[in-house]
Amino acid sequence: PLPDADVENAELDVEIERALGTLDEPYRSIVVLREVEGMAYQEIADALELPLNTMKVYLHRAKRRLREAIAERAPELVP
Repeated sequence: PLPDADVENAELDVEIERALGTLDEPYRSIVVLREVEGMAYQEIADALELPLNTMKVYLHRAKRRLREAIAERAPELVP
């Protein structure tokens, strides 16, 4: 990767961490379990004692909120 790409990736990592901190529960936990831990949808639903469809809706909402939060502070990082 080019040095510019490394810098952009580092900036994006910082913005993702910041945006994750703004999410309420269970949104934050769902994103972390899915995107960081790599858990399957059903595993997340079981772990958080949520219906599967509810967990999927929450994940979708959480990702949208993350994109919006990042776009507010660093629009150049969001395609």
